[in-house]
Amino acid sequence: MSLIIMAIASGFSYGFVHTRLVAETPLETAQNLADNSELLLAGIAGWIVIISTDLIVAFSLCTFFISTNRKISMITAGIRLIYTVFLILAVYQLAAIRFIEQPTVFANDITELLGFFEQIWSFGLILFGLHLMGLGYLSIKSVHVPKFIGYLLYGYSGSC
Repeated sequence: MSLIIMAIASGFSYGFVHTRLVAETPLETAQNLADNSELLLAGIAGWIVIISTDLIVAFSLCTFFISTNRKISMITAGIRLIYTVFLILAVYQLAAIRFIEQPTVFANDITELLGFFEQIWSFGLILFGLHLMGLGYLSIKSVHVPKFIGYLLYGYSGSC
């Protein structure tokens, strides 16, 4: 269930909100943010849902795979938690935009914060790929998970 909630929140926060607010130019983006501050707040709320579910998923997967390989399970969960810290730092950049009182005056500052968001999150996604590699390994070794799931996770981790 957490994965479904996370997917919906992600589709909303990045797929809808981010693409709707971020425009070609800094001034257009700033104007979009000024005109749609509630949408930005809703997007940030979606990211908070993602962060919360990331924590739940990290602990749940660790618990599920602990009997398969305790060490790899703990490392994989740790990597997921570090990814979540990077996500928190990235979302903080979005939250900082919310406190800019005159968005159109500080359009370049907003663009910089959005750039920081993208950079921090992108680095976090590299960690997420490592997490998927760990899950792939654990899935292949587990007697409770079909092996093809593990191979799919290996394949997907290479595309992050």
